Amino acid sequence: MIYSPIDIHNINELISILVKEDFVFYLPDDNVFAPTYIETQLKSVQ
Repeated sequence: MIYSPIDIHNINELISILVKEDFVFYLPDDNVFAPTYIETQLKSVQ
C-alpha cells in the first residue's frame, strides 16, 4: 500500500497527478498494446 497524505492509494492515481501531460497510458504486466492502440485512442478523443 502507498501512504499518501492526500488519500491516494493507487500508484496509477498518483502518477496521473504528478505527470504534466494531456494523456497517460498504462501498460500492466499482464497486458499488451496492439501496434495502433495509442493512435486509435488519441483519435477517438480528438
